[in-house]
Amino acid sequence: VIVSVTLRTVPSAERATVFSLFYSDVTAFMKDSEILLADRRFQMQGGEMVRKPDDSGWRYKIEAVAT
Repeated sequence: VIVSVTLRTVPSAERATVFSLFYSDVTAFMKDSEILLADRRFQMQGGEMVRKPDDSGWRYKIEAVAT
């Protein structure tokens, strides 16, 4: 059981822009993910795959953050 914790804070950017890129093709999703990672222009990059709402397959998303 943790009863107390002290965290140091660090300065951060006042604003950030979040880019959400959606794909239906896994090959294009992976290729673009690798290109963005190699470019190193974003402070954060993530990816995910989720079922389509009608359960007909997968949808892929790259999310990248620039400050």
